[in-house]
Amino acid sequence: MLMNKEYAPRYIVSIFGVLAALLLLSWNLNVAHADAVQDGAQISIAGNGQVMVRNAQVVSVSGSEIVAMTGWGSTAITWTIETSGSTRFTPENGSRAALKLIKKGDLISFSGELDTSLSHPTVIATVVRDNSLVQESAVISGTVLSVDVARALIDISTQNGTSTIALNQGTTITRDGAPVGIEQINPGDTTKAFGTLAVATHTISALKITVQPGDAASAGSTKTVASGGIFSTIIRWLRSPGILTIK
Repeated sequence: MLMNKEYAPRYIVSIFGVLAALLLLSWNLNVAHADAVQDGAQISIAGNGQVMVRNAQVVSVSGSEIVAMTGWGSTAITWTIETSGSTRFTPENGSRAALKLIKKGDLISFSGELDTSLSHPTVIATVVRDNSLVQESAVISGTVLSVDVARALIDISTQNGTSTIALNQGTTITRDGAPVGIEQINPGDTTKAFGTLAVATHTISALKITVQPGDAASAGSTKTVASGGIFSTIIRWLRSPGILTIK
């Protein structure tokens, strides 16, 4: 077929333009796919065999064994994670309870020692964190139901039910803008807590709590204060800052 010389340059430019657009579209799709698969996964292996893996996706859970995968584009690594009674889980629900909460598709982070006697990547886990059960920078608010000064716990009523605020050594509390202690929080007060929420247990490890006065005579509410302020202070100081609960 003969082509008019006048239109030949335009035709060639159009063809190259279409090809360039197709190549750009293909590249964008590949990049988007790689980002979706990677999803923030990180791996660190020290010379002594200590392994730290972040954001691995759970493939299966069987007994005390978890199988999870990290991937970047077409490259994937499948990990076998061996847990035991000494493995620390976050949220802290005990090893058996925590394993029941972990499910296929969850993103987990774990660390431990690489089992070099096996040919496939196997980690004897010391710590396992289910990222899908933990909400960072969470905020919950509600009315105070009870205050346990000795255990540094506050139960509140929210729109979604009952939640627990757990205080730790670094928690700050303010009432009307002024710093106060947990013993100055009363049932019926309105409170808002900022921190890390354990979704399964509806417990928030609070970094900051704001309180507004309410009805101190709220029905069915209690306030427990341990005898001897020094013991309450010691107990609060010893509390682990990693207590979480699910919403």
